[in-house]
Amino acid sequence: ALHTRPVRSRLRAPMMLLLSAVVLGQCPPNQFPRGVAFDFVNAVETVNNLGGIPGGPGLVCQQQAGTGGPITSCGAGCACTPESAAAVAPPGTPQELRFSIAGAVFDGLGNSNRFDLVLTNQSAYTPWESDKNGRQIASGQSTPFAGVSMFADTEVDFRINFYDPGTNDPFVVNDDFVLCFYDMDAGVPLIVDDFNGPKSLVETLTICGWENY
Repeated sequence: ALHTRPVRSRLRAPMMLLLSAVVLGQCPPNQFPRGVAFDFVNAVETVNNLGGIPGGPGLVCQQQAGTGGPITSCGAGCACTPESAAAVAPPGTPQELRFSIAGAVFDGLGNSNRFDLVLTNQSAYTPWESDKNGRQIASGQSTPFAGVSMFADTEVDFRINFYDPGTNDPFVVNDDFVLCFYDMDAGVPLIVDDFNGPKSLVETLTICGWENY
């Protein structure tokens, strides 16, 4: 059971931190689900401005992945145009990644309460390609994944909070729930020196406040 505690990501390679969850299936007739479900496919990505850096496919980016790190000409972790960054996150936009109605608590009686999932950084955050932040799209369709891009050889503390839809009022989840983190691997080989040969940066993830897994 993972509650609203920090998620510390110590990443040693340019990477995508992919987040997904268990979604409840169909129940037998006259029976209703009880528990917590997350749905990133149908959630509404209302804010994509993690760390004050505009993100998502609305950016017009030109950087090719793996070519030496982010080009921050407009502060968005990629070679994007200032116009596209302002369109994604106008001045005053909260520094967060918010998925509205991404979660729901079912009471077993046919009723449900929905809530927003909000990711914020608690320490300095630098993306690799911020246009990859947020909802993950494949072949023009939303996938069950939300993603965060991070620059190589950096670490950052993230916090996940649940709020009433469209507000910053905490939403309390009393039931256990499951969140899944994907894409923990290694980066491209780096030449350290002629004697030691190539080395690879490795990604790590630390979750605080968990109860079991």
